[in-house]
Amino acid sequence: MTLATRPFGQLFTFSRNSTKWEMGPDGKFIEYGVGEPAYRHDMATGKRLGISINETVTTRNGSSLGSYGSPSSPNTSVEEVESIFEGKTALKVTNLASGVAVGQAYGMGPLPGNGATAILYVEITSTPSIMIRILDSDASFLETAWVFSPITEEMTFLSGSADNTVTDVVKLTNAGPNGGPVYRLRLTLTAQTNPGNNLTFSHYPAYEDDTFPDPRESIIHYVGITDSRYPAPPIWVEGTPLTCSRDHVYIQPLAGTKEVPRTVYVEMVADSAAIGAGNDVHGGVGFVRLGGTASDRAWIGYRGVNATAPRIQVVTPGPSSNQLGATTVPNGELLKACLGWDSQNVAFCSNGDYYSQVTDAGVPEQNRQRLQIGHVITSGRVMNGLIKKIRVVNELWSQERMEQETAA
Repeated sequence: MTLATRPFGQLFTFSRNSTKWEMGPDGKFIEYGVGEPAYRHDMATGKRLGISINETVTTRNGSSLGSYGSPSSPNTSVEEVESIFEGKTALKVTNLASGVAVGQAYGMGPLPGNGATAILYVEITSTPSIMIRILDSDASFLETAWVFSPITEEMTFLSGSADNTVTDVVKLTNAGPNGGPVYRLRLTLTAQTNPGNNLTFSHYPAYEDDTFPDPRESIIHYVGITDSRYPAPPIWVEGTPLTCSRDHVYIQPLAGTKEVPRTVYVEMVADSAAIGAGNDVHGGVGFVRLGGTASDRAWIGYRGVNATAPRIQVVTPGPSSNQLGATTVPNGELLKACLGWDSQNVAFCSNGDYYSQVTDAGVPEQNRQRLQIGHVITSGRVMNGLIKKIRVVNELWSQERMEQETAA
């Protein structure tokens, strides 16, 4: 018997106490309801990529766009245009001033212990570059400032300090709803020069450090500031900061499934590390006792502060705990892995790399019959990423079979 022969949507129990935005099948972000699984799709093809799993994240700003003033402002011209967020409006902002610093600021408060991330979704029309920065607004001290060039598609350091700063650029599509390429720009501050001082994030939709060509404009689809040092799915806010609660997915015991022998096959992608409980233990897929306790668990997950080290663990009677690691898989890349065991062996294969141990793993004190999806051991250790495929079979696959199934 295999889970692959049954409709997945009729098997799992899912919970999330908030709405969640993910890329939908029509090239726009759509909002999934409370307690509703969020599926991510490829922006260009509309293909479903997998079920989205994330830890709890809270916004630190009160608006996903902000206001640039009236259209008659001497500094900017603002026009509402089509958004990549379903039911929302984007802003086409043109810099009319002769200076370079014409933009929008967002209050973000003191830096949380795990860092803060500012995300900008921008569609490029004709602007030469865009500047993003974080300012210590109490001390009027610039923490960091970076410039994004659409020509090189890179972020370069401008001023302040590059220390304790992480940036990246993701190109979402070559042709957004208004005809230009859409990028996700990220600026993360992991430590604060003056701990406890208030911070402000600013972005300038058209920036040039010496000349001022016309027109200078870009389309702002979304601005988000979160209490995390890693990118998270957009949390749309209009006036009040919100929290997107963690996703929790599991399958209760199925009639006819056996504890021994067993093989679990998964395909999943870790978008980033997590910052919740057990920072070096990130979610994956595994079996635990019906009550969700850690005893007698058997799981495939990620280890390490960057969530790049595939790892399995099978807990057996007494103090024995069998762990096997594998070659690292960078965030954003596909992990194909399987974990199998019988009464004497544990086997693990990760993207074609095979490992095994002789053990008493197949004789648990309690049956491992509850399949946790996206979690390691408990619901507090959640992966940030996609679960793409799961298979469970009542046999221990051979080394040859595991290598074939998980090969690139």
